Amino acid sequence: MQSPLFKLLVSLTLSGAALAQDGPPESYAEAFPDGLDALDTYSGGLNSLRYPRYAKTKWPWGKVPQYCYDDATGDTPDYCDVYHIEVYEIAYSDCASPTYVCRCNNSPMSIDTIARQYGKLPVKARQWNRYVTSYNGSECSAYSVTTDLSFFGNCQGKQSVFFHELTHNLDRWVAGADLDASYSDTSDWADVISQDTCVTDGYAKSSWGEDYAQTGVVAAFDLKVASVNTLDVDCMSNQINKVEDQLSGVLTGTGSCDRAWALSPTVCMGDEAGAACDDLRRDTKERAGTVASSVDVVPVPALSGEILEKVNGRKIEAAKKAGF
Repeated sequence: MQSPLFKLLVSLTLSGAALAQDGPPESYAEAFPDGLDALDTYSGGLNSLRYPRYAKTKWPWGKVPQYCYDDATGDTPDYCDVYHIEVYEIAYSDCASPTYVCRCNNSPMSIDTIARQYGKLPVKARQWNRYVTSYNGSECSAYSVTTDLSFFGNCQGKQSVFFHELTHNLDRWVAGADLDASYSDTSDWADVISQDTCVTDGYAKSSWGEDYAQTGVVAAFDLKVASVNTLDVDCMSNQINKVEDQLSGVLTGTGSCDRAWALSPTVCMGDEAGAACDDLRRDTKERAGTVASSVDVVPVPALSGEILEKVNGRKIEAAKKAGF
């Protein structure tokens, strides 16, 4: 057992280095050295969570949300030919406003797989996300842009990935709501980590934000599936307690959604869409789709350059892992 003095010295060292280093020390032990896939199935796992009833409506071919157009074609190589994007409105029984899913037609995940796994995220947490996109890929990987989630490859049965990415959103807008940054970018989070002797896994050491998102998966398991007291995670108890203190309201909240991000404009896929976009050409209002009047519609805030840089880094890493 490490002495209180040792823990204090570690705390002071890590706190002072918070702005100088990228994430938790490489020397930290790992509670889940093989990753968090175990939480998908252990004791029922995150995969056992129930999703609400839903109905799906496919948009006529030719138009896409501006966000989906930019996400699919804004990098080299493109993630998806824009003419191959399928747009769906998913109406969940627990939310008056639909979720919009943009799926490349070669994605290995069906629209029902996406709808069911996304629906397993608690509604009070889910309402902090706007669009979901799904692309082909050699393996499951994903990223968050703080208001939207993107998935590559076959993430079926990997509910931990869905919770991880959504936790990035919550890190910014719930835990970091009063900051011009994600909570995980603050020295306070480094101080919390310094009081522990381990993190979830090797991936958590890649950045403060990834550690927060991985801890969010453990917190979701603890709050929604089974107590983590059945697992050997005492070495990261301060991280778990902090995340649960910040996010328990949205990770356990039931009922219905009461907020939504404002949607991006609807745009034409391109010249090949032809007459399918005639009404858009006539309509200069750039219709954005449906958001229910019963929820608080919030404009998407501009992100700082620092946050955008971190978001771009997540996109690059996820795309690289998927083979792009």
